[in-house]
Amino acid sequence: MADRKMGQLISKEEALRIIERAEEEGLVHCSVNTSGELAFICNCCTCHCGILRQAKRVPHASLVLTSGYQAQVDSDCCVACEICKERCPVSAITVEEAAVVDALQCIGCGLCVRACPSEAMDLVVKPGTIVPPGKMGDLEAAIKGK
Repeated sequence: MADRKMGQLISKEEALRIIERAEEEGLVHCSVNTSGELAFICNCCTCHCGILRQAKRVPHASLVLTSGYQAQVDSDCCVACEICKERCPVSAITVEEAAVVDALQCIGCGLCVRACPSEAMDLVVKPGTIVPPGKMGDLEAAIKGK
């Protein structure tokens, strides 16, 4: 990308700072569904990303878009401040006495975890999660059914 003047090379430290800032701003980190290589990282919002916008509109967003994790609440620690609800890009959290996560709607982005002032939120491996193929070629073969 840098050779084609469509991007620039940056250090690992600078990349991590950019990712940190994107998360602070409430953007969801998205990448290709492989477990062994990282082809890109996109930092998305529901205003400009068609995929996230659709995920917010459909019931059970986690069935079409998932990280393999889901948010979990420790209701004993939750102070019902509603910050997690405000940060959730797919409206998977309601708050009454404590926050409640709709596991079928939660895409496991972790924005609620980072924002929780009482540290009542955590990400856990979603039950039944299948490890994605290791590399792009493996993913393409799996999609084609080979």
